[in-house]
Amino acid sequence: PWIATGMRVFGALGIFVGIRNTHPSFAISVELIKRRIPHTFEASETGQAYRPVDLNDATLLATLLATDPLDLAIKRSNNGVDPKKIRTLVETKQLEGSDIFFITYHSPVSPEDAIAFSAIWAEEINAYTQRLQRSEAHEVLLILQKEVADLEKEMNEANLEILRFSKEKDYFGGESQVSAALTKLSQIELQLETARTTASAKKEQLEKLTEQIHRQSPIDSQLKTANEELANLRATYTDANPLVLAKLQGIDYLSGQIVKLNEKGAQDIDSYTGTPLGNQLYNSILTLDNDLSEANSQILSFEKLQKTTSARIGEFPEIISAYSALEKKRDAITGGLSLMSNRLKEAEIFASGAPGYWQVFQ
Repeated sequence: PWIATGMRVFGALGIFVGIRNTHPSFAISVELIKRRIPHTFEASETGQAYRPVDLNDATLLATLLATDPLDLAIKRSNNGVDPKKIRTLVETKQLEGSDIFFITYHSPVSPEDAIAFSAIWAEEINAYTQRLQRSEAHEVLLILQKEVADLEKEMNEANLEILRFSKEKDYFGGESQVSAALTKLSQIELQLETARTTASAKKEQLEKLTEQIHRQSPIDSQLKTANEELANLRATYTDANPLVLAKLQGIDYLSGQIVKLNEKGAQDIDSYTGTPLGNQLYNSILTLDNDLSEANSQILSFEKLQKTTSARIGEFPEIISAYSALEKKRDAITGGLSLMSNRLKEAEIFASGAPGYWQVFQ
């Protein structure tokens, strides 16, 4: 009887102790599949699009047991579980050879708590990795913002440098300006040749008219008349006659005037006026002389313009080379700015809407 009584007593005591020290638990596992970091967009042919770090499996496994998501899951679920005990109620593992990971929660409360907490926990795990990605993207974002600002400053300086060069050299790029200068030079040379031809023709006409007017002097006419009168006087009188002597003196005077006139030459053509033909030739000579002066003035002007334009064309190779170097410098900055601006946009995408590393599989 004592043995039976002892068994009953110790059995009841064991039941009591067991009830006080053991509790039912309700376990549920959530399968998470590793989310591949998405490509945002490849904005250029050079460089690679920005993406957050692709963590290895060991690191990803560690994120499943991070303190932050566990604490937030307890706070959100409000199931009364002691936060200090929570780590004894959860476990994680990876399905070997796959991208699937398990998070398991052993709820000491109820099946409903197991389902609710595991769902919240999975959400908080991914939210935690989203914060990691956003933090990383934000750091990159600050670097890229500085890079973009520096490149924009360089771009402005390059544009100002090109503008200053263009104003200084009067060159704004392109082949049209060179073609225009070559066309202008051709026109100048044509106009110069025309002016030279005109001047040569006017000079030749002027020489002929000057030669003709020299034969139209009134003194020549007077001398001819005086010689005729002398011949008539000699038919009646001897050379000792006063009339003949007076006529001879007059002829000598006229001959001297002709010699003096010939010595002056073309510089004093107004001395050859006095006859209708002489007057006409005189007016024509004056007109031709003005035309010749105008043609010579055009020749000087076109020669000066030809020299200036030729010198300008000779400067073009050096100017074009320097301008091309400035453009290449600006294009290089433009390419870098475009690349950095696109990388900045990519970083902004992850800084504001990071997808995280996890997706609930089942």
